[in-house]
Amino acid sequence: KQWYQRRVAITAGIEEKHALRMQLEGAVEELWRQFQDALKQYNSTTEDRKKHFEELQAKDTRSAQEIETQMRKLQKIQESINQLKGKMASNAKDCEERNKLLKKKKVPTATLR
Repeated sequence: KQWYQRRVAITAGIEEKHALRMQLEGAVEELWRQFQDALKQYNSTTEDRKKHFEELQAKDTRSAQEIETQMRKLQKIQESINQLKGKMASNAKDCEERNKLLKKKKVPTATLR
């Protein structure tokens, strides 16, 4: 009789362990599925963000090149402005000197009248 009770207890224990094992395997499989879904979603989102980042990076490169080009143009224009200002100052000085000379030449004839 004791032997039979032990056998029933052991069998019940084995069955309980088997049931727990099946339950744990199911839980592990569900967690694995959830992990795979999350990984797939993460990869998809990351890929979209990576593409967007690469697009922005390319746009940034183009913008930087455009800025560099415009800065060179502005520098050339500034140099031209400075050259023209120099020519204007030189021309103004030359004209003042010519006017002074003309006035000096004109003064004696004007006083003679």
